[in-house]
Amino acid sequence: MVGVRFLPMLLEVKAGDTIVWENRDPFPHNVTADNGQFRSGDIAPEQTGKITVDKRGRFLYVCTLHPGMKGVLTVN
Repeated sequence: MVGVRFLPMLLEVKAGDTIVWENRDPFPHNVTADNGQFRSGDIAPEQTGKITVDKRGRFLYVCTLHPGMKGVLTVN
């Protein structure tokens, strides 16, 4: 997370992988799937949040604190 956006915006991982998001901004963020499949909880500045994904599919996600932050996770 840099400058109120997810970098990269498109992620592709395998089922069972753990994804780590690092907050490099001076305010909190979170990673929340549109369908409720996952939620990181709020991630403080200079901290990380992680999730392990087991379900295959394509998931849209946002930061609910900054709704303009959007990303896409593809789990193969």
